[in-house]
Amino acid sequence: MYAEYLMRAARQSARTLELYQEVMDCVTRNELAPTVLQDMMAAFMQARGTDYTNKMAEIATRFFGDMVQFGTAYADEMAELVLPGSSLPPIPPAAFDMSDPARWYQQISDYAGELSARAAQVYGTVLEHVAAGEVTPGRFQELSAQYSERRLPQHLQRLGALYFDVLNALNDLRAAYEEEYLTGVLATARRANQGTDFALDLVGPLGGVASASVALTNTNPESAVVQCSTTEVRRADGVGPAFDPNMTISPNGLRLRPGEEVSVALSLRLDEGRYEPGALYVGVLNIAMLGESRLNVPLRIKATAADPAERVPAEEPA
Repeated sequence: MYAEYLMRAARQSARTLELYQEVMDCVTRNELAPTVLQDMMAAFMQARGTDYTNKMAEIATRFFGDMVQFGTAYADEMAELVLPGSSLPPIPPAAFDMSDPARWYQQISDYAGELSARAAQVYGTVLEHVAAGEVTPGRFQELSAQYSERRLPQHLQRLGALYFDVLNALNDLRAAYEEEYLTGVLATARRANQGTDFALDLVGPLGGVASASVALTNTNPESAVVQCSTTEVRRADGVGPAFDPNMTISPNGLRLRPGEEVSVALSLRLDEGRYEPGALYVGVLNIAMLGESRLNVPLRIKATAADPAERVPAEEPA
C-alpha cells in the first residue's frame, strides 16, 4: 500500500510540476504576468472553492464514519464468537449531505454515540451469560486471546487501508485542484496569444488616456447585476512594484434584463511616473455577473511616447 501510494503521489506531482513549468515559460515569454497565479486565485476560489471544500468535507467525514465502524467491530465479532447469534443488526451511517456538512458532522457524532451504546449492550449481554454460568470466565478469556491472535493482523491491515485510502483521496483532490487551476491559467495565455477579444489592449500616449470596451450579455433567465473591478497592474517582466491603475469603468453595477447586452467602457489614465513608454504592463479585469462564473479578462497596457506638440504648456505667472 505504501509503495502504491508513493507511486501515485509521484505521478500526480510530476503532472503538477509539468503544468507549473508551462506557466513559468509563459511568464518568461511575457505572455502572462509574473503575478498571474496570485491574480487569478481569488476568482478561481470564488468559482470553484465551495465545490472543493465540499469534496474535502466528504472525504473527511467518510473517513470518520469508517473509523467509528472499525472501532465497534471488536464488540460485534467477540459477541458472535462467544454467543453465536447474539450480535445486533448493524446501524448504517447517515448519508452525507453536501449542502449541509455541519449537520453531517453532528450526525456522525450521534452515530458514534449510537454505536458505543450498541457495543455496551453487546458486552452487557455477554457478561450476563458469564454471570449465569453459561460461559465460564476462563473460556471467555481463551476465546478473547484466540480472537486477538487471529484477527489483530487483519484489523491492522484494515486500519492501514483506511489510512492510505484517505491519503489517496486527499492527494487526488489536491491534484485535481492544481490541474484545473493551472490549466485555466494556461488557457488564459493561449486565448491572449490567439488575438481573441479575451485580452483587452489598452494603448495610449504617456500622460494621456487609453480606452477599450467589452460587450456583456445577460444569458440568465432573470435580471443580473454586472460588477467590474481591476487588479493591480505591473510590468510584465516583473520590474518594479505593482500599483492600482487609474481606471474608470462605465457603466458599472448595471442591472441587465434577460438577454440584454451592454458595452462596458474602460478608460485608463497613463500617468507619468507610473508607466515607462514602450514597456508592457499587465493586469486583470474581473467581471462578475449573478448566476454566471466570474470572468477574468487579461489587460495588456502599453504607453507610447507622448508627442511634445500635444502637451499643454504650463501657464507662466503674470
